[in-house]
Amino acid sequence: MYSIYKSMEIIETKIVDFNVEGWPIPVGATITFRVTVNNPTEHSVTIEKLYYEIYVEDTFLASGSKEYIIIFPGQAHINLDVHVTTQDALRTLAIIISEGGKEIHWKIRGVVRIPIKLFNMVKIASIDIPYEAKGTYSLSTW
Repeated sequence: MYSIYKSMEIIETKIVDFNVEGWPIPVGATITFRVTVNNPTEHSVTIEKLYYEIYVEDTFLASGSKEYIIIFPGQAHINLDVHVTTQDALRTLAIIISEGGKEIHWKIRGVVRIPIKLFNMVKIASIDIPYEAKGTYSLSTW
């Protein structure tokens, strides 16, 4: 079963939504990152827990986790909703703009916890598999 998990790969990460919270003065934002995973096997895969840390321009932005994800054969999308305060978002944007950047570079890294099951039914243990994915977002799309 471990080899099935190791054969999966992250094929794309991108920002799919950005919602500002608070009006007329913004107090925060929720950014939705979409991680596209390829499961090349013919078996469904259960992820007990996905831990993630998100970095923008190598600066820590947020962390979180998502539980009980099932990845069917083929491609699957996992959406990660990340809440940031206005202060954190503005500070990061200010750094990027002051350096003349036209793109935001991010990195998502963490650990996928997978259950080890006896006869594929009774959980006897869990193992953690590290992962890392990178992406960019063009500021010209704003």
